Amino acid sequence: MENKAGGGFDWCNNFRDWGAGGLWGCFMGLVLWIAIHVRLLDDISAYVDDNFGFEDEEKMAIYVDKDGNMYLLPEKQVKLLELWDKLGVPHDPPKHLFGPILTIIGFEVNANAMTIYMSPSSHSELITAVKFFATPKQCHILYWQLISGKNDSNAQIWISVDMCRELEWMIGHMKGMEGIWMLESKEWNDEDADIVLYCDTCPSGLGFWVHLDSVTLGFQHRINNASPGIFFSEALSVLSALNFAMGSSNLPPQCVCIFTDNTNTINIFNKLKATPSYNPILITAVNLLLKYHTQLWVYHIPGDQNHISTTPRNHYFPF
Repeated sequence: MENKAGGGFDWCNNFRDWGAGGLWGCFMGLVLWIAIHVRLLDDISAYVDDNFGFEDEEKMAIYVDKDGNMYLLPEKQVKLLELWDKLGVPHDPPKHLFGPILTIIGFEVNANAMTIYMSPSSHSELITAVKFFATPKQCHILYWQLISGKNDSNAQIWISVDMCRELEWMIGHMKGMEGIWMLESKEWNDEDADIVLYCDTCPSGLGFWVHLDSVTLGFQHRINNASPGIFFSEALSVLSALNFAMGSSNLPPQCVCIFTDNTNTINIFNKLKATPSYNPILITAVNLLLKYHTQLWVYHIPGDQNHISTTPRNHYFPF
């Protein structure tokens, strides 16, 4: 690809090397920019070297390929393919997919029902594979070549009892999941939350408070000297607040917002990623969220602004 100024971009690239994904992403990013800003195609996105979007079902057009073959495709897709032809981007008719339901990286995406789910066969295969992996001394490196180490490809893969138990927990939830309804998975912030709680912790105790039905309620618990540490207590206080929120009304809240001044705690709840010792807290939180179909977001609040939760804490648990 060359422009009038003499600059260009070489789209040739070999798969299976470390830079392949980044190169394809850069190239398709350029193509996507042209599609949006030059061809004025709205709502076009990219995944590696694939483009996707949506179109009204009545807007259809004829696409003629370089061999003169004609295809009836969505109008926006025709314009995108014509751009690809002009840029010299290769493509094959079997990949010119469209319809009310499409399989995208293994997920069935239904544009009209606004749902994303796995097909029954893919769902069953995934559960079987995870169950096989979670069985100690059953996995052979032959089955898992893609997770071999970058620097030491012959290193053994250690499967602990805790990991097996957590994978079995995941399988239990996967069996009953029906997919994601996008209308429920909305974007929201603390102003949209059904309930807002504030947490704080000190070496001798933890607690949280909430303003509920014109009443401000505070809860606290003393910590003994054998506690795992302040970070663990911060995470436990968020879990305690979440557990309270689930039973705070006859109808469980859809959106729960919890404030804390500990950034590590915020990260593990919003990313669901932590060291193994914190996994029981995260697993319990996920169990609550799935049981009550609730969404959780944990926000940061500076310690000097968390006045109400600090006051009862200092009263009962002086530093």
